[in-house]
Amino acid sequence: MITSILEAIENENGKAKPTHILYKANLSHKLMKSYLNELKGKGFIKENKEDKNIILTETGTRFLSELRKMKRFIESFGL
Repeated sequence: MITSILEAIENENGKAKPTHILYKANLSHKLMKSYLNELKGKGFIKENKEDKNIILTETGTRFLSELRKMKRFIESFGL
């Protein structure tokens, strides 16, 4: 789920409305809010209070990049 949320934001040029994230990540509103709070707490995203956009931070971008590297590594061994 976390990957889906971060990728949904990344695919919107690093910022997305919560509704867009909700649909792209296929989450309920309650579950989405829970994940967004967790991601904010870890510094992966931040919220722009003015336009309500969720913004992917540098930390979130690095996390997503490292996660993709791990996935490619695992796939290289056919797992």
